[in-house]
Amino acid sequence: MAWGLLVRLVSGYRPSLYSCQKSLPFLPVPPLGDTLDKFLRSVQPLYGQDSDEYRAIKKQAEVCVCVCVCVCVRERERERERERERERERD
Repeated sequence: MAWGLLVRLVSGYRPSLYSCQKSLPFLPVPPLGDTLDKFLRSVQPLYGQDSDEYRAIKKQAEVCVCVCVCVCVRERERERERERERERERD
């Protein structure tokens, strides 16, 4: 009851879908490895640990982590190179 009144006060009489978005806290993005581990644990009972399908899904998750790490490393290298170029321009 109190929550409903609070929502009406903050967002007006007829709140739209995203009208309370500003009142919500910002949440951090969880690490990709943790998310994939949870995903693998959740699909394991559906496929069984020894099935070919589960092994294929696990392999795809490992590839996903490797690709994401490579992309992050490349982006960091590009950013460092940009910083070096800015320093050269200053000198």
